[in-house]
Amino acid sequence: MAGISQKITPLRVPVTLDVRPWLFDHALAGRAVLPMVEILLLLAAETKNRFPEANVCTMDNGRFVRFLEIPAGAATLPLEVDLEPGDDGSVAAVLLQKKVLPTMTRMVEYARVVFSRRPEKDYLLTAGQTLFTATASMDADEVYGSYISFGPAYRNLQGSLAMNDQEVRAAMQAPVMKQRSLGEELLGSPFPLDGAMHAAGMLGRRRLGCIPLPVGFAGRVVHLPTRPGSVYTTRAALRTEEEGRLCFDLRLKDERDRVCEEIIGLVMQEIV
Repeated sequence: MAGISQKITPLRVPVTLDVRPWLFDHALAGRAVLPMVEILLLLAAETKNRFPEANVCTMDNGRFVRFLEIPAGAATLPLEVDLEPGDDGSVAAVLLQKKVLPTMTRMVEYARVVFSRRPEKDYLLTAGQTLFTATASMDADEVYGSYISFGPAYRNLQGSLAMNDQEVRAAMQAPVMKQRSLGEELLGSPFPLDGAMHAAGMLGRRRLGCIPLPVGFAGRVVHLPTRPGSVYTTRAALRTEEEGRLCFDLRLKDERDRVCEEIIGLVMQEIV
């Protein structure tokens, strides 16, 4: 793979995001917010557009600083993306939005991630299959009826979740939408990973007594992009718990038992 020239200077790219109708189903406390999975799709698309050599299927150091609210009735979101190539061929991507205040205008950061140039085969979670004995279960309808009050588009867990104090396993189906999300052709459908994090959140509730939300990850790799209409399974294993912050390793597989994607060091915590 060809390297990215070190002479390229950082870019700030204006982006107008089309607000798909289903994004309003992703609401917290009555406010629609742009999902983490959609943010990663957007950053991947803009990175690949400007730096074709970058491998957007491998990511490091994802950080989600604050919620990006979608105003009621909005058809578009004006955003900006900072792209900075590294000496190793990686590209750091940062999502920003301009805020106009009474006395000043400033750029507010919402998320950042580093797209590596490493091939996906070099970035595989080493944890193998472990003996799993469930001590509790929960129906997906109960998850969305009692704990995660998203609208229909983001209710993608299927059947029953099986869990113990260290691990949760569940199935998700990727819905078929009328339009594709920006970047979906690169990373796949955003819905299976979103549903997998719902499952991890329910294990988090078992540990913390509240529903934790994702705030970052150490690494993510997409081996096989997830596809609309397909069913996937997830295994989210708790690595550490410290001061109300949980750290998971999370894996998605398809119906042929192929590993589709993984997140290493997914950090989740309660956000008030």
